[in-house]
Amino acid sequence: MKNTLILGKKIKELRLKNDMSLRDLEKKSKVSYSFISSIENNRYQASRDKIINIANALEGSNVNELLLLAGFAPESDVLNENDDIVVSVEIMEIVGKRVKGERESLKYKDSKWTQEYVADLIGIARSTYTAYENGTKLPPVDTLNKIADIFECDTDYLSGRTNIRKKTEMNLSFYGGPQSWTEDELEEAESAVRRYREMKERAVREAEKNK
Repeated sequence: MKNTLILGKKIKELRLKNDMSLRDLEKKSKVSYSFISSIENNRYQASRDKIINIANALEGSNVNELLLLAGFAPESDVLNENDDIVVSVEIMEIVGKRVKGERESLKYKDSKWTQEYVADLIGIARSTYTAYENGTKLPPVDTLNKIADIFECDTDYLSGRTNIRKKTEMNLSFYGGPQSWTEDELEEAESAVRRYREMKERAVREAEKNK
């Protein structure tokens, strides 16, 4: 399960609670309605700026929550464990399962990889680390980076944004694949596909008329 799935669902829920159409949100956020639709349907990953613009346009939203769901650091420079940030339970569960899975995989090969051992490597209390694995607390961004370094994987993987442990494992194609395209390129690609489909539909209708 990816965070983008939860992010898209969250943005759509907030938009509907605000009784806004995609066009309404486009006007307030200055983000194109087609791109918002793509985010809601988990097709594309938005930039940090676009997430902030969307959050600011939606009454009742928490910009830091949406940033975390999108895999970005919150607006404050450092996310402390006492920061009052609403985080989806699903995110904590995803991080917990993946962090625990990484540690247990190492422990299977070497018994030293206990919760206490990893907690010492990070520099936190064992109880805090246990809460991370149990999915009852979300690691701050800097702590998640440390955990990723220890397990030699990407934070995107630990937070559920991808099933690829490290980006170097990805086989890229077609100018790096959609993951590496800019938002303008993604919007252009989507527009091109839409125009092509409309052209095909017109061709089919014309063919049916001429039968």
